Amino acid sequence: MRAGEAIFVDVCTACHRSEGKGVPRFFPPLQGDSTVQSRDPTTIIRIVMEGSQSPPTDGRPTPLSMPAFGWKLNDQQIADALTYIRNSWGNRAAAVEKSAVVKLRRESGTGTALTSALALPFPDAADSVGSNGPTVMTRNRHNQRLSGG
Repeated sequence: MRAGEAIFVDVCTACHRSEGKGVPRFFPPLQGDSTVQSRDPTTIIRIVMEGSQSPPTDGRPTPLSMPAFGWKLNDQQIADALTYIRNSWGNRAAAVEKSAVVKLRRESGTGTALTSALALPFPDAADSVGSNGPTVMTRNRHNQRLSGG
């Protein structure tokens, strides 16, 4: 849970706030959310990996959106962050297993997360850095290589 909390604080609190209550009319609360606590975590995994956008309406012509984090967070980091979210602020749900994230990433073609300096603040990320520094490889949602180093 500590690893998931660290990721949540770094990546999610700007919008969803540290209490998981979000910002009314802008960012939805995670506390008490039925999708967050669903028995099947597929939807929430997909939202974190691919992002989400609300549809424009007459009352709100500019849609709100959540960016994709599949390019930035690896499978274990996504599982850890979602396990934290699903079990904080009174939420109660099963842990998200890394294997569920791996499976969905493969099926959706979201691509791979960076194993670079972007991931270093999170636990276990330093293991991916070689003696010559981090290797940066970015892939788009269709798993096409965009850059490498």
